[in-house]
Amino acid sequence: MIGNEHALTYLKERYVDERQMLKDVEDKAIKLTSLLSLLIAALSTVLKLNSQPFTSPTDRVDWALIVLAVYLFIYLFCSLLNAMLAIKIGYFPIVPNNRIALEYIKEVEKYDCEEYISRCYIDVIEILKTETESKVKSLHYCYSDLVTSAFLACIFFVTFYLSKL
Repeated sequence: MIGNEHALTYLKERYVDERQMLKDVEDKAIKLTSLLSLLIAALSTVLKLNSQPFTSPTDRVDWALIVLAVYLFIYLFCSLLNAMLAIKIGYFPIVPNNRIALEYIKEVEKYDCEEYISRCYIDVIEILKTETESKVKSLHYCYSDLVTSAFLACIFFVTFYLSKL
């Protein structure tokens, strides 16, 4: 399969790159989860302080505000759940490091040893890539929901403060 030191070095570097990319995606998801939690808490506080239109709606504007607030919370919660999916602990593969693998590497010839190690790296890199793609997909949905909720929040607050005038 792969029989030289350059190829193994290349595979080791790709392995490190994939692990770092997975870590970066999870770090972004953690930051987004914190941000979304704060946004939900802040929005809940603002709505509680100005709860009159929501407790006893009297006209169409109040009903529109209720509908907007419900959709806004739905999109914020969906965004939060997608961010949590991206930080979900999943299968995090590593290159084989047990005694059996070490003894096999010691016993076989150099070419077979390099081939075995390269196959191990390739398998683990493919699994890491799949895991990273899954988390990136969740983050993409999180950002989409966040953009939609930001749009709804703008409409909500403009409508809310224009109705106060």
